[in-house]
Amino acid sequence: MYEEGKKLHEKDNSKYLMLADHGVLMQDFTNMLKQRTGAQWINEDFTLGFTTEEATEALAWIDKAMKAGVYQPLGEADLFIGKTEQNTKWINQDIPIISAMSSTLQSLRSVLPDDVEITTALPVIDKNAKNSAVLVRPSQLITVNGKSKHKEEAVKFLNWLMNDAEAAVILGDVRSIPASSPAQKAAVEAGKIDPSITNAVEMGLKNAGIVDNAIAMNSEVSAILQDVIEQVAFGKSSPEAAAKELASNLEKKLTELKSR
Repeated sequence: MYEEGKKLHEKDNSKYLMLADHGVLMQDFTNMLKQRTGAQWINEDFTLGFTTEEATEALAWIDKAMKAGVYQPLGEADLFIGKTEQNTKWINQDIPIISAMSSTLQSLRSVLPDDVEITTALPVIDKNAKNSAVLVRPSQLITVNGKSKHKEEAVKFLNWLMNDAEAAVILGDVRSIPASSPAQKAAVEAGKIDPSITNAVEMGLKNAGIVDNAIAMNSEVSAILQDVIEQVAFGKSSPEAAAKELASNLEKKLTELKSR
């Protein structure tokens, strides 16, 4: 990815291989850690799941990639947080790769000319990775109230909604992509779901990585990581210094969270 991105940007400095706002860079960083360690980057016991050296290696790659023009500059990409499809570099096809959840593909595709081909693929997985780090999560969680007088009927309805071919054709991609294979197939055959989206879901399910725990997704933990990622991406801190700051600040925050 680095070599191809560098080559593209050197050939035309208006082009970048990958579009990544700070959220994607954070995901790239934690994915690298998970692949190296094969474990959560924040452990269930409120300790770090990585060493400072491992964090330095991951941040060094991001730093190198930013400087080589592999990624679009963060100051530009972050202008389109939550509305990636409006990024003019994507619309004009000056950036060919976006890392995103499968459910966002329709909006990303909608701004492109009809003749532009879209292909879905897995994120980069190192050949020596101990875990794929491929992120798979449900599009929604649905429960039946235990006090309901009609639990059996509710469960039957949910089973139809999530798994039945008829429901899949009616809903299409309105509730994201059906996890059930028969439902997916029915929706695709009816032309209600783009096959490239189904391909992404199937690849993700077959190669699912570690599921992020609640501690790792804590907003205060995320804020610490975001700050460090931005320092490196904007060239305000070296990977070594940023890794030490990340470890130190996270350890303090995790100790505080554990005591609550």
